[in-house]
Amino acid sequence: MNRRRGVSRGSPLQSLQKMDVPMTDVDPFRSTELPCLLFTPDEVFLPGSRKVLHLYEARFLALLDESMYRTGGFFAHVVFHPNVNGGEESLQLDRVATLCRLERVQRQEVGARVEVVAEARLQLVDVTRVSPYIKGVFKQVRTFANDTLYKPSEAEVLVVANLVTELRSMINDLQLLTGRLQMRNESSAGQRVDESMLWQQWGHTEISNLNRSLKWVESPVVDLSAMKCPQSMVQGECASDTTHHEVTPQTSLEVAERLSFAILQAAPASTDSDIRRLVQARTDAMALEGGLLARLENARDILDEQVKVLCAKVAILSLGPQ
Repeated sequence: MNRRRGVSRGSPLQSLQKMDVPMTDVDPFRSTELPCLLFTPDEVFLPGSRKVLHLYEARFLALLDESMYRTGGFFAHVVFHPNVNGGEESLQLDRVATLCRLERVQRQEVGARVEVVAEARLQLVDVTRVSPYIKGVFKQVRTFANDTLYKPSEAEVLVVANLVTELRSMINDLQLLTGRLQMRNESSAGQRVDESMLWQQWGHTEISNLNRSLKWVESPVVDLSAMKCPQSMVQGECASDTTHHEVTPQTSLEVAERLSFAILQAAPASTDSDIRRLVQARTDAMALEGGLLARLENARDILDEQVKVLCAKVAILSLGPQ
């Protein structure tokens, strides 16, 4: 699978297009061992996203306990590729994973309902155990919150700032268009609604997901290397203060970096083709081979297409019966 997004032709900002993690022998981020939950390639989990998991199997409940009581409420979300010639021991694991934080755990009569937030990218160093669940050693992928990463020039920072401004404008457009579709749907309440128009009701979920991701962009940055294991979390809900992890101040570049992940959310009325393209864009964003500028351009392309589709939907509805 091709995980690299090409560099824009003629772009002078090669430094922001290059790898996020230079492969050097000196790495200030220490390794941390974490339990791992495995997911298929179409379930790429970008920083800033959220999901709800329902855990039933004994091994996954044991993994949950380790995450709650030993690793500070953190675990790794790892994408795997099945090997047709072998069992679980021969699975191919992506070297880039997602650091997940338990936000809320609700024990149920059978199993547990778990709300998780994706906080950062991880680099898989080694697999230390495969049974009853996989554990691995990880290093957190460095971001612009870390002093050891490349420092761009003023010109490069300006280009990134302009892209962020453009992206925020497109986000506003997407939210406004979705609002129009929702108002149209609510105004037709009590009337007979054709099944083909039920897609309008999806907007509430998608926009809620986007808004939560945008809120995460401005939230504290998790620094896994500052965590001392074993460390537990508050059962039932992970506190949002610094008792569970250290945070670092955010710069405009760090905000831009977090935005480049967070806005890759499904838009209302997305088709199967749209979702497949979004999954590929998320996969590209997770890769180490691309830099901040490539991710921002990637996100702009996705948002541009989403806005165009919603514009078309609004136009079609305006031609219908009032």
